[in-house]
Amino acid sequence: YTEFHGWKVGSKYKWKATDKWEDVCEYDNTDGAGEAHCNYQQKIGSSVTRGSEWAIDIGLTVTMSAGFKEVFSVNVETSIGYEWRTSASATWSAETTTSAGTTVPPRTHIIVQQAHGTYGPFQAKAKKFRSVTVDSMGRQQVIAVEG
Repeated sequence: YTEFHGWKVGSKYKWKATDKWEDVCEYDNTDGAGEAHCNYQQKIGSSVTRGSEWAIDIGLTVTMSAGFKEVFSVNVETSIGYEWRTSASATWSAETTTSAGTTVPPRTHIIVQQAHGTYGPFQAKAKKFRSVTVDSMGRQQVIAVEG
């Protein structure tokens, strides 16, 4: 019996829980005279990272225990200031995907970002988003929004 601890991420005892804002949509409408629309796939939930999917293909079992939320929430070295303990239960369930979008005003560049956490080969995508807009004058505004 061999226990899988992640390929290229080392022993689970050396994993670090980290988070970041991940870009999910970007639209540059700085030259536009009218509104535009930025469509994207909104992914909420937990999954195994792509680099670890090979283990499933060759028959190794990679599972996410119910304790993932507790381990991640307690150990995360947050760089985005998100309180993962308060994250909706959907964050800790199997990842789901829905279509979403946002309106981009004229003369604006927008980036929609999502709270994304990683622990070893596992990742959590929260229903926590923010938009970063830059207008044609170079003024930046960050607005937190829920999914």
